[in-house]
Amino acid sequence: MLVFGTLVIWARRVRRATEFWAAALALSPGDAHGDNDFTDLCLPDGPLLAIQRSDHAAEPEPRLHLDLYARPRRSKG
Repeated sequence: MLVFGTLVIWARRVRRATEFWAAALALSPGDAHGDNDFTDLCLPDGPLLAIQRSDHAAEPEPRLHLDLYARPRRSKG
């Protein structure tokens, strides 16, 4: 079974995008990972959104993807 992990938005300026989305969605920014390659934006119970650095110029449509995680199936019985 797949479960939703995080919505990841790509941005050239991670810090600026983090500040914008944190304020817009009332989320708390976590610590920057790597050389500010990405930052999680969190609800009290865990990450909801992540901003990841992109080396590409801005595009007309935002670049984003979902992080999905697999959970083991429960055995019937």
